[in-house]
Amino acid sequence: NYYPIDMKELPSAGRYYNGQQIYIRNFKVIEIKKLAAINAETAEDVINKILSDVVKGVEYDSILSNDKIAIMFYIRVNTFPDPNYKIKYTCNNPIDVKDENGDVVKDENGDNKVKPCAHDGDLHFTANDLDITKLGKDFEPSTDLSFTLSTGEKINWRFATIADEKNMEQDVKNAVVTLKTGGVPEDDIDSDLMEYSYLINTINGVELSLLEKYAFITEGVMPGDYIKLTSAMVERFDFGVDTNIKTVCAECSKDVKVAVLFSEQFFFPSYIA
Repeated sequence: NYYPIDMKELPSAGRYYNGQQIYIRNFKVIEIKKLAAINAETAEDVINKILSDVVKGVEYDSILSNDKIAIMFYIRVNTFPDPNYKIKYTCNNPIDVKDENGDVVKDENGDNKVKPCAHDGDLHFTANDLDITKLGKDFEPSTDLSFTLSTGEKINWRFATIADEKNMEQDVKNAVVTLKTGGVPEDDIDSDLMEYSYLINTINGVELSLLEKYAFITEGVMPGDYIKLTSAMVERFDFGVDTNIKTVCAECSKDVKVAVLFSEQFFFPSYIA
């Protein structure tokens, strides 16, 4: 029941798996029931448990986080290909308020009064509706995931994988506790910088602990270097799938972006004949 995914259509374009092929199968009934019942606390564990059974060919934990979301969409699309499987949404686009004669109502400043459209619509989406930003064709891991500071020191980092998703939160919490126990005020600890430090592989070719990497980023990197580094990362490596699906409201005829991922109906849509 497993079939190959088009690796070139992944956000990473499949160029991060050493030529390995990812295979997927459709969700089973019991799996979509579990997925439809997830909440903020259970989402990560439930999704990872089910996807680890649905995905084959590549070690699940080594899959990039950005590819994981795209893979989830592909499985959802193939599980419910019939256009009658739809997600309900409400359009919140602003529209003009009109009186009983159909004329636009003005406010005290002479501007058009507006209100939410509030039209309830139905959305079916296919793989062609996914807005995917891909990793650049010229990407080279050995050089593009490194950055040389103005001091000559070199940082090598990595893209987040599913393994990182599973381990980062607890490792960061442990590191924060260690800092607080050592007398560092909580207001002086930056969890975002800690998570960024987590994705550093080596500094000057040396593997360091999370706390050592965090200390380097917060104390050993000049602000100008940090801005250049993070800007380069966002500019070149901001790849992934947009979790909002574009459609057109049948009432106001304006474009609508429907946030679908992790909603109950993403995994358990309505069947509207």
